[in-house]
Amino acid sequence: MITALKSKKYLLAIFNSISPLSTALQEKLSASFMEITAKKNDLLIVEGQVCSHAWLLIDGLARSYSTSEDQKESTGRIMGAGYFITSVISWYEQVPAIETIEVLEKSILLRISHIDLQKIYADFPEFNYHARVLTEKYVVLMSKREVMLRKNDAKERYSLFNKYFDKLLNTVPLKFLASFTRMERATFTKIKNNKYD
Repeated sequence: MITALKSKKYLLAIFNSISPLSTALQEKLSASFMEITAKKNDLLIVEGQVCSHAWLLIDGLARSYSTSEDQKESTGRIMGAGYFITSVISWYEQVPAIETIEVLEKSILLRISHIDLQKIYADFPEFNYHARVLTEKYVVLMSKREVMLRKNDAKERYSLFNKYFDKLLNTVPLKFLASFTRMERATFTKIKNNKYD
């Protein structure tokens, strides 16, 4: 079982792997992140709400999705352990979210408020470096997905999915992977099983 102490050690290990944190900054981060447990289907943020928190997923799985006018869900991101979760536009601009973030299985997360994180940036300017490195990581992930989605051919999209996101294949329900790759579930399954013409 993961304890709050282990969760915070994991958090600090992520940041220390980027660049060593001062003792004062480690203490501030440990005090500012709160551990929460979420159940399957819990919503961290709902479309239309302002995203006032960010989460580090310690253990579990989550996805972001938007809903069309005809109530069809479209998966935007799939997030596993070690992923920092937020509704990007809402978090950075403090405007209503254009997506919902749903927990896909029982998950343990560390949560920090937007206000607390902004105060840490102001009080510990060196932490801005850590934030930049993590932001670069997520910009690259989003760009890889964008490249994948530009392909008109479903097989090409699946090939890029396998190249960039192969770790998701055996952990995420197929209906969400199909939505993530902008395919019908049947098409995704056929390509996965080498039965697509």
